[in-house]
Amino acid sequence: MTRAAKPGRHDCHCGARTRSGGKCTLPAGWGTAHIGYGPCRKHGGDLPNHLKHARKLQAEEEAAKWGLPVTTTAADALGSELDRTNGRVLWLFWKVSTLSPEELASSPWPALERWERRHLADLARGMCALDLDGRQLSLLEMFGARLSDALDTALAGAGVPPGQRVRVLTLLPGALERGDG
Repeated sequence: MTRAAKPGRHDCHCGARTRSGGKCTLPAGWGTAHIGYGPCRKHGGDLPNHLKHARKLQAEEEAAKWGLPVTTTAADALGSELDRTNGRVLWLFWKVSTLSPEELASSPWPALERWERRHLADLARGMCALDLDGRQLSLLEMFGARLSDALDTALAGAGVPPGQRVRVLTLLPGALERGDG
């Protein structure tokens, strides 16, 4: 029985047991359509089950590469999609504007541009309906108030007089906007 190469390791060997009892040192998938995965052609790499297994390994590698979870919020996800869609709309607008009248009649680009524009408008409408900008502003204001309270408590704990604490708290927003550290 042959041992499949690990996904993502294109320098792995076939690993099949040889007649002499050693392991095959040919690259995984050598001589097959699935180079880098599974057994080589000499050790059954072209057999239907090995082809199927190699496709599975390739799919798992791609899923791991492109499907890793990334923490986000609904607002950030919608905002990112809005930005991506806007970029596609702008690119498609440029693409369509470069076509001659004859090309416009048979090109798929104008229809794709119209579809992306509708998608952009739907996203923007949905974001407005959810008032995501207003919600983000409310969250920022709440975070700012908590930060101010925490800083005031820390300054009081450090023995800073009340008058000086008020001065620090009034200077803080300007310092944060400028990025003063």
